[in-house]
Amino acid sequence: DKKILDVLKSMGADVKISGREITVKKNKLKGVTVDASDIPDSVPIISVVATVGMGDTKIINAQRLRIKESDRIKSVVEMINSVGGSAEETDDGMIIHGGKTLKGGKVNGYNDHRIVMSAAIASCICENKVIIQGAEAVNKSYPQFFEHFRDIGGIINVE
Repeated sequence: DKKILDVLKSMGADVKISGREITVKKNKLKGVTVDASDIPDSVPIISVVATVGMGDTKIINAQRLRIKESDRIKSVVEMINSVGGSAEETDDGMIIHGGKTLKGGKVNGYNDHRIVMSAAIASCICENKVIIQGAEAVNKSYPQFFEHFRDIGGIINVE
């Protein structure tokens, strides 16, 4: 998953690595083509980042995402569109049309921990709140996710 740093750099993010410390600073981002064959689990969060980049980001070679906890190609596209972004499925991935202001809204978590975590992170760049149905799916891989999210400034309300 450390390969996400290369993706962020290619998008224009200011990434600094010093020993065991990684700092990523806000910067003007652009759309890129991402070969997901070696990083399929990073696609949901890369897609969220792509919404703020200018231009289109194409995720390719991601067919195996269709057989994860959910059909992650479909789930990610629906999550992005549900919060006001613009994304579409392709046979082997997706296209995220960047430069959109995310509004917020209701997201189906699809019982998929990576979709839920990505939707929570997307809430940080949304104008309004994001309601995640099935948020408990994070328990599969990261039960403390929402606790840690709150620790770094995320706002959590459980209904």
